[in-house]
Amino acid sequence: MSELLTLMQQSITLETPASFSGTGEVATYHDPVTVRCQLTGKRKISFNAFGQQVVSGMTAIFESADAIDTRTRVTLSTGDVGSTQEHLRQPAIASVHRYSDDGFEIVELLLAGGTRAGF
Repeated sequence: MSELLTLMQQSITLETPASFSGTGEVATYHDPVTVRCQLTGKRKISFNAFGQQVVSGMTAIFESADAIDTRTRVTLSTGDVGSTQEHLRQPAIASVHRYSDDGFEIVELLLAGGTRAGF
């Protein structure tokens, strides 16, 4: 575990959905939680929970956070994305993958560019 933590030099802020509107859209979010992570900026093709092919421009890997799904709001540091623009600092989650290794769970988020409305 300590080897993995040494790779996690960045941090991201996660806000999980707290309530939903009558149409199923997120109405409110829980309080933000900041987690250490490893961010990599390379294109990756994967499949989302619906079996659809998705393309991401950035990957965030961190120790497990239980309620993470594609509706979770992610905020990246301006230093990590080189911008203050919201669509770059709050990319949509294209896909969520969970892995177990040596008794702990890690989460891989594939992050897309653009606005959350595209997903």
